Order: sequence, then structure tokens, then C-alpha cells
Amino acid sequence: INSVVSILDYRNVITVTFYFFVGKLAYEGATKQNGVYLYSGALTVVPFLPASNLFFPVGTILGERLLYLPSMGFCLGLPVVLFDFGSYVIASLQLKKSSVKVLKLVMFGGIAVIATACIYKSVFRGLEWRDELTLFQSALTVCPSSLKVLNNLATVLINIDKKNAPEAKVHLDKATGMHPNYPSALFNLGLVHYVMQEEELAVERFEASIAIINYQPKT
Repeated sequence: INSVVSILDYRNVITVTFYFFVGKLAYEGATKQNGVYLYSGALTVVPFLPASNLFFPVGTILGERLLYLPSMGFCLGLPVVLFDFGSYVIASLQLKKSSVKVLKLVMFGGIAVIATACIYKSVFRGLEWRDELTLFQSALTVCPSSLKVLNNLATVLINIDKKNAPEAKVHLDKATGMHPNYPSALFNLGLVHYVMQEEELAVERFEASIAIINYQPKT
């Protein structure tokens, strides 16, 4: 997720909308003393703040481990907000009972579609977590320019089978091309050259890695 650096960035609309709903949860929870509003709002915001890149650079991929708790708060609070909003709309429009039934059917139909889509996504994502190889291959499709992903995928490939060294080299060359002083990638690139019997290049990469981090036992 690229950082927002301009007030004109269209993604600010999403941010403002998010803060509006958080503010709504806080206001309703405080004025109506509704524990669900307060709990869901806190569960959404508090665990997300350390990972939001708002106060300090996180330096890691914004993955499931960082979004799990905030998503629980979101899933808990959204139905309550939608229920209150739906009740307000029905009361304001003074709909007939037949119209209310139709509206309920439409809402339940929408919920069923969303639930089905989420179940499918959960099952599909579970398959991607089958092992390290499938996980990092999946991460590469989402974050093709992530140094960590490139380095980790190369490490997994070389650990599985030394015959994967050429493929691992492609990923590590890309990583060191973007960040020439990335010590872990330089070390793994040296390892790949060693496996490919390119000893001189391996020594160069190992020495470059040591030059960046003086104390690195495995190098």
C-alpha cells in the first residue's frame, strides 16, 4: 500500500469516510452507552494504529497478522451500523409492511452474496497458506516489488531444491537491483552463486554482505 503524500490523493476520501464511521461509533457508544459500538470501534482502531504507518514506519508487509483484530472489530460494528441505518430509513420513509418485507429480502440477499464471497476467499486463502512456497508465491503476486517477499521466496526455493538456484537468482537480482545494500539478499545471492559453482561471484556477494553488517555469523 503506497503512502498517501498529497491532500489531493483520491484515497483520502476513503480515509475520511473511515474516520467518519469511527467517530459515529464513538459518538453513539458514548451517548447511548452502547457497549457494542465502543467495543467494535476500539477493536477496529487500537490494534490497527501500530500498523497504520501513521506514527512511525512499520517496515513490514500489511498482512493478515496485522489486520486480523481490526477486521474483527469492523465485522462486529458494521452490522450494528447498518441495522440502525436501515431502521432509520424505514422509519423516515414510513414504508408499508409489504415494502419492508421486500427491503428485508434484498438486504438478506446481499448479505448472502457477501458471505458466500467471503467464504470462498477464506478457503482460497487457506490453500495459499499450505506451505511456505505457496505463501510467498502468493505474496509475490500482491507485492511484486517487496524486498522481503523476493528474498524469502528465493530462500524457500533454494532450501527446497538446489536445482531452483537459477529461479532464486532471478528474484534476488531483482531485490538487489532495487536495494543494492540489502544484506540478507546479498548473502542469499552469494549462496545461490555458490550452489551454481560460481565461487568468485559468491565470495563477492558474501564480502558485500559482511561490509554492511560486520557481525553476521552465517556469512
